[in-house]
Amino acid sequence: MPSLDSRRTRILLIAGPLALVFFVATIVHPVRISAHSMENTLCDGQVVLVETLPASVPKRADIVVLHPGGQGDLVIKRIVGLPGDSIRIVRGTVLVNGNPLEEPYVHYGPLYQRAADSWPVDINGAGQRDIVVPEGNLFVLGDNRGQSLDSRVWGPVAQKDVAGYLLLKLNSGPSCRD
Repeated sequence: MPSLDSRRTRILLIAGPLALVFFVATIVHPVRISAHSMENTLCDGQVVLVETLPASVPKRADIVVLHPGGQGDLVIKRIVGLPGDSIRIVRGTVLVNGNPLEEPYVHYGPLYQRAADSWPVDINGAGQRDIVVPEGNLFVLGDNRGQSLDSRVWGPVAQKDVAGYLLLKLNSGPSCRD
């Protein structure tokens, strides 16, 4: 007859890996990129793993998957503004709290017109001014600025609408140039 310790060991050897697989499967999900707004960082057709329970608070340059406005299709964007940040875009340069943001990941494709990319748009002639990202919100942009609908269109997005954070790229996708 097997001892109690060997029975416990067998149960742990079976239950432990099953619990780990269940845990990982509930917080990590594969997502297939189906747009060009994050090229060349992420490409159409690429598969990535998204963590749904982030270990930390959002940081500038994190890549997030979200439902803008809390509904509709998932989109994937990069955080450039955090709660309390002052944001303005002048001729394609993102200013955060008055300082140009270093963005080596940005792709300026053929459709992008840097000279025309200013935000918020000055529609009444009062001069362009900064907006402050409200508490509980983020300012997100696609890396491929010429082909991205993002906070320049929607404004800041609620942190509660973030479904997950990029954890790992699994393949390069058919449209990637790397």
